[in-house]
Amino acid sequence: MSEGPNTPPPGEQPPPPGQQGQTPPPAQQQPQQPQQPQAPQAPQAQPGGQGSPGPGDPGDLITRFLARVIDGVILAVGMTILTTLSFFLPGGSLVRNAFTAIIWTALALGYYGYMESERGQTVGKMLLKLKVVGPDGGNPTMEQAVKRSFWYGFYLLGIIPFLGNFLAGVGTLAVTIYVAVTINNDAQLRQGFHDTFAGGTRVIKTG
Repeated sequence: MSEGPNTPPPGEQPPPPGQQGQTPPPAQQQPQQPQQPQAPQAPQAQPGGQGSPGPGDPGDLITRFLARVIDGVILAVGMTILTTLSFFLPGGSLVRNAFTAIIWTALALGYYGYMESERGQTVGKMLLKLKVVGPDGGNPTMEQAVKRSFWYGFYLLGIIPFLGNFLAGVGTLAVTIYVAVTINNDAQLRQGFHDTFAGGTRVIKTG
């Protein structure tokens, strides 16, 4: 007996009624989902929690203190010479004390005011790779630089007989301690009281 055209080969099941001779529909393709942009990966943390400090970072308290010590030695040499010259002035101890107090004040404020406004650095800051910047990021103005070191004006108290030098020393020490405390408390910018008093100056590292 011959097989008809719709007879399936042996071993195959015949298609259900109504579907004989029909081509099976193609499989439906799932629509592709648009790829979401990947967020940039955060940098891996360095051992110790933070990267090493570099140029532009705030100057730390110890380095700034050492820079002041270097500048203080330089000023002390000039003040010693001026004090020696004052002994040749006529008028006695009152005149010498007044002369010394005025010259010391002018020398200290002039040194910091000129060096920081012209270069952004005193000799001590140059050696320790620090720089003073003003609120706008450039060198501070002469006024801002002088305000940063205003406590050297306490030298003028030396004009007062007997207690003048003592009061100047106590005032300078008190302000120095307060400035150090405020620098230490500002963990982000390390701005001391004298920086805010000067309008927002900062000390940064240059290397």
